[in-house]
Amino acid sequence: MALQPHRVRYWLNPEDPDFDGKAAEICKLYVSPPHNATVLSLDEKPGIQALRRRHPTRPLGPRRPTRVEFEYERKGTRNLFAAFNIRTGSVLVWSTPSRAIPWVLSFLDQILNWVRRGRIVIITDNISTRTGEAARQWLAAHPRVRFVFTPKHGSWLNQVEIWFSILSAKALRCRSFDSLAALDRALYAFAKYWNRALAHPFEWTYTGRVLNA
Repeated sequence: MALQPHRVRYWLNPEDPDFDGKAAEICKLYVSPPHNATVLSLDEKPGIQALRRRHPTRPLGPRRPTRVEFEYERKGTRNLFAAFNIRTGSVLVWSTPSRAIPWVLSFLDQILNWVRRGRIVIITDNISTRTGEAARQWLAAHPRVRFVFTPKHGSWLNQVEIWFSILSAKALRCRSFDSLAALDRALYAFAKYWNRALAHPFEWTYTGRVLNA
C-alpha cells in the first residue's frame, strides 16, 4: 500500500558532461557575485497571449471561487525580454513582437544604458541568438559585457525564470486584454510596481551539484 502509482515526477538526465561545472559557476555568481561587476539574469518569455474573455470575470464570494469565462478571443502575442539584477532584484523589461536577433541586440543596448558603469556579467541560455555570429560581434564591440551560459536543459538555473513565474501569477493569470496595447501596459505596469515596491534578491540555496537538484 506504500506504492502510489498515480503519482509521477518528471526527471531529465543531463546530457552535458560538464553540467556540474557550469551549474557551479552560475551558482557561485549568485552566492558570491564579484564586487566590481553587475550580474544580470537575462531571458525572454515568448508567446504571451493577449486574450479577451467573452464575458467579464465574476469576483469571488463566500464559498464561491472567482469565475473566469472559458471562451476568449485571441488578440495576438508578445515576447517579453527581462534582465534581473541578482543583487538588487530590480528588473529591466521590454515587450517586443518577437525574440529575433535584432530585438535581442537592441535589448542588450538598453542594458548598457541601464548599467552605465563597470563590468556586466549576463547569465543566459545558450540559444542561437546568444551564441551566433551577431551576438559574438556585439560582445566584441562591448568588452565590458560577458555572457555565462546555462548548460543544456539547465534554463531553470536562470533566476529571471523565477521572476517570470511571479509575473504570470500576479499580472497575467485570468486577465482579459482587449488588445496588444493593453497587454503591453499590464507588463510595464507590473515591472514598474515590482521595481518600486517589491524588488528583492532571491535567496539561492542550490549548490550546483546535479544530485542535489
